[in-house]
Amino acid sequence: GDWPDFFVILAMVLVNAALGFREEMKAKNALAELTNQMESSIPCLRDGKTESMPVSKLVPGDVIHLRGGALTPADVEWLEGDILSIDTAALTGEPLPRKYPSEEYGKLILSGTTVKSGEAYCVVRLTGTNTEIGQGQ
Repeated sequence: GDWPDFFVILAMVLVNAALGFREEMKAKNALAELTNQMESSIPCLRDGKTESMPVSKLVPGDVIHLRGGALTPADVEWLEGDILSIDTAALTGEPLPRKYPSEEYGKLILSGTTVKSGEAYCVVRLTGTNTEIGQGQ
């Protein structure tokens, strides 16, 4: 009576677990592949040459070109260009964008903020866990 039912249910549970595991692995691999393809890059001047640089390869001293829509990849200092409108809500909670450079906020633009408008060249000052937002992690 009960033994055949037990083995049928056990087989169904094992097959379901195997299929679930396989699908989970496929999804994880697909996500890793997409993440690798999406690694953001930014125009960067290093050693006198301008090239598109993955943000993970930026080092202090690199000069990057920030423009509207860009996520600030490191703590940077404004060098030249337009006055930038920077959304700092992710860090400060302020709903209105700040203007950089300005007497009130200076020239240092923090990592994790978003450029709303303008274009400017900025020099990378701090990267990774050395940034203001990285210190809070």
